This record gives sequence, structure tokens and C-alpha cells, in this order.
Amino acid sequence: LSFMNGSGREWFFFFFFQAEDGIRDAQESRGLGDVYKRQGINAEYGESSAMHMLALVMLALAQAAQPSELLPLRETPKQEYFKPLTGHEPVFPWRHQRVPAAPIIRRTNLTRTEFEALVRSGQPFVVDDCAEKWPLRDWKCEDFGKNWPSGNMKAEYSEGQQRTTLGDGRWWRELRKGDRQKQHLSEGAMVAGPYIWHVKDEEPLETKRDVQTHWTSPYFFNQTAANWLEAWDSFEFWFSLPGGGAFAHSDSYCEMTISAQLSGVKTWRLMMFPEVQNVFESFESFDTGVYRANKWSPEYEFEVGPGQCFLFPPGYMHETLVKPSQNPECTVATTFQFNLPFPTKYIRNFLPRLFSSHLVWAENCHSRWEAFHSLSGTPLRPTIEMSELEARVASLFAQIDSNRDKHLDHRELVEFLSQSKTTRWARAVRYSWSHQVSEEKQRQVQQEQLESRAADTISYNDMDDDGEVSFDELLASTHQWNVLNHKFHKLKRLNPRSEADTKKALAIEKEYHDKYRCGSQHDPRWCMGEDYFKALERRVQHLAELQAYQDLYAEQGGDEDPDEPEHEHDEM
Repeated sequence: LSFMNGSGREWFFFFFFQAEDGIRDAQESRGLGDVYKRQGINAEYGESSAMHMLALVMLALAQAAQPSELLPLRETPKQEYFKPLTGHEPVFPWRHQRVPAAPIIRRTNLTRTEFEALVRSGQPFVVDDCAEKWPLRDWKCEDFGKNWPSGNMKAEYSEGQQRTTLGDGRWWRELRKGDRQKQHLSEGAMVAGPYIWHVKDEEPLETKRDVQTHWTSPYFFNQTAANWLEAWDSFEFWFSLPGGGAFAHSDSYCEMTISAQLSGVKTWRLMMFPEVQNVFESFESFDTGVYRANKWSPEYEFEVGPGQCFLFPPGYMHETLVKPSQNPECTVATTFQFNLPFPTKYIRNFLPRLFSSHLVWAENCHSRWEAFHSLSGTPLRPTIEMSELEARVASLFAQIDSNRDKHLDHRELVEFLSQSKTTRWARAVRYSWSHQVSEEKQRQVQQEQLESRAADTISYNDMDDDGEVSFDELLASTHQWNVLNHKFHKLKRLNPRSEADTKKALAIEKEYHDKYRCGSQHDPRWCMGEDYFKALERRVQHLAELQAYQDLYAEQGGDEDPDEPEHEHDEM
């Protein structure tokens, strides 16, 4: 065998094989690609031969001749990913130079197919006929106060998050003192924060059950017991007087959220979570933090009225205003979450920025997202060794690819999730409402989970949208995840009060940037120069100054001693 590598050097290889007794039955050749995708799994498939070893050598040499540089920290530009954002250019600093012009997608008579496609893509959208026939449609704030006077709620943006009861009528009649933010769509006018009634987890069970008798879920949940029950159990109410609203923030949820307007009209502005290239760019994602970080540049502006719902993915930043010109009295909205399906394609495409956000550092969302590529119920040790990643992917193909066509399809994934001893986690029905439903209903939810998880897994990994997952696609997803998680583990074990560890963090970020984002070609569209990293070094003296580390220790309950860094795998 003659072979010339990328440097122009020619190699000659000679192979000697011992003849076998007899002649094998003729078999259709599967090609080198098939051999590559099955390397390390042939004992299970019963394909072991000297010719197979020759094919592996040939493939390895071919790969050496045409090296492929993997750059998993590069994201698809949001203007290319989201069709409504085509041509959108952000403006910084935001001074209301224009009205956000991206058209929000609106639907009526939403089909299940449309619903699942929009959710998996992470596209924000409005359903205009979502809550038209709801029992609570057009209820006024006063109606809630009369029906549940002992309900206990908090006043958002008030000092100490003050509490009040629904029966205290002052809250729906008197506009309390608020705050001013020039970048908010109120343009600096005083905005009174909303009142939030957490029925789902802060009220006695008796009160919650009473409210649930007035509750229903969106019609597009009717065919999915898991979503209907999750909405029925997880709702909260938001009450806003004219002139009230919320400042720009990103919620702490790892899954999709629905906001249904029951009375009044609410104006929304929103934007994709800003690109955060490293931990040094982290910022406070809750109310007003994005303003202070000068990263706010809204893409959409739209209204949601009675009976309409707005759905959005984790990480999408939003602000609201209840305009006095449209609302003569207190308005009511309700929000809740759902899990089927998951916005997997969105998470996969924007994973680099999400890994530097509060969703990972504070909310631990990556623990819920990891299985979309690993198909494991427990976290796997992060590694950047390609041989180990290839072995993991090969092992999954050995277990799942039952027809040996080099692709994972929906049927194969459902079968694997339903039957494998390693996927009991996927069959578990673990919700706060699980014990409240019959065994028959739990079996229905379990099957819904399996079907949706299989489709979510394909959506996460299927980069060419052919409805299946190839070996290379799963390897690319696995590699991206491990690069990000490997970096995250190295960073989070540093001492945030140590100047030396601050320099280590900067070196880690620069190393991963150079290798996995910038690349050997040094494309200026993706590469940050030396001046950028020197500016970060001058700006940050200690990691404790960074929002990501503040989020990390807040998530740990403040028990972690920053002077005692976490010790993890030494090979990281």
C-alpha cells in the first residue's frame, strides 16, 4: 500500500496475511466509512478479520492525509439560525434608536407537528387562540382577591421582596413606587414591579387544589398527558397594574416556558441571550443586569392580549410593560413550564454561550441536557481525548444501531430507551405530580417520554436535518459537549480569591479559544486578538468579581469556601 501524507512524504506499507482454511461466503462490501463507524464494536457485531484491520489502517492514514479541524466553540450566527432575525444587526449601547423590527411568529389552530418543530428549534412564538376558552379568562385582579383572600404573594422589585395577601385590596388599586431604567421600553419612566403568586410551591395544598379546579391547559397539550399535568401543577400568576412591568432578565428555567395572558394587554421586548465567549464576560442575567452590562439590544417587540400565549426557550431575555393607554385596570397573566419536547436543536446550536451563562453556573441545567448526546442517566467524566470520545460513540452505535445502516433512527432510539438496562432513567416518571395520578396514566406518560426523548435526541444531534443521527454527527455533538464541560470543570475548581488562579483562568480561556474557536487558520471572524485578553487581565483582579463565580457559590448555598478550591480529575 502506497500512501502520501499531508507533508508530501510518501509511505509504503506491506501486509502479510495467513490464508484461512476454506473460503468465506461472499458479503456485500460496506466501505471504509462503515468500518470507521464500527471500529471498537466489531466483537459484538461479529466482524473481525485481517481485512478489517487493513481497512482501519487505510482509513486512519486517509484521515491523516486530510485532517479535519474541529472547532466546537463556533456558533451558528443567530441571524442565520432564526429566520425572523435575518438581517438583524444589534445596536450597542441601546438608546431606543429604533423599534425592534423582527416579526414574532404567531399561530392559531396550532398543530402538534408545528408545535414540536417550533419548540425543538427554540423559536419564540405566540399562539393567538391558546387560552380563549379558559375558565380564568378575563378574571380581574379583584376576582382573585375575593376567591382566595389568604393567598400570599410577593411584590417584585420591592425592598426585601415584601409580601402581601390577595385579599388586601390596596395592591390592585394603588400603583406602588417602582424603579426607572432608561433602556427599558418605558424609556426611563417609573415602572412598578408585578406581584407574583406562586401557587405551585408556596400555597397550602388545599388552596392549590381549589385553584386547580379553575385551571385548564392549552389545547395543544390535550394529546400529551405529561405536558397537561406539568402545566396543571406548575403554574403561577403575575398581576400588573397600568404602568407596571418587568425589567430585562433571563429566567432560571432549563426548559420551555409559557406565559398566558388572561386579562389586559402586555407589551414584550426580547432578545437571544447575548454571546458570552468566556467566563470573564459573564454578567448578571436577572433584572437590569443586562442593561448594566451594556448587552441589551432587543430583537422583537409585540403585544400579547387576553387568551393569547407566548412561548420561549431557556435563556431568552425579555422585558415587559403594561401600558396605561391600553389597560385601565390591573392585568393578569399566568406562567408555567413543560418538558415535551425539549428545545434541543436550539441548545445544541448555542451551547457555547449557554455554558457560560447562569443556566449552567447557577442552575445546573447541563445536568439535564447532557443525556441528549450521551444517552446516559449519570454524568460522564469530561475528556478532550478524541480516542475516548470515539469509543463512547462507537459503544452507543453498537447498542442502538440494530439494522447496522450506520445511522440511528427514531425506532432504534425508542427501542434502546425502552429496553436497555442502562436507560432506566429514561423510563422513570419523576414529577411532583407523579404520585397523584393512576398507574395507567403513569404508563402513558412514560411512553410519551420515550417517544419525545428519542425525537429530542435526533433533533439535538442531527445537523443535516435528514431525520437520523450519523456516527460523525454524534461524535461532533459529543466532542462539543466535552470540550465545554472539560473547560467548565477546570474553571470551577479554581480559587476565586487567588490572583494566581485568576491568571490560570485567563490562560484556560485563551487556550480553549485558540484551539476550539479561532483555529489554525486564525479567521478574524472568530479570533480574539492578544489585546482582547490583555484587556481582560487588566479588568479582572479576582475571579470573585465575575458573575459566574458568584452564581456558582450562590447555587451551592454559600457553603463553599472560595479559599478551598474543588479538586476534581487531575487529568483536566
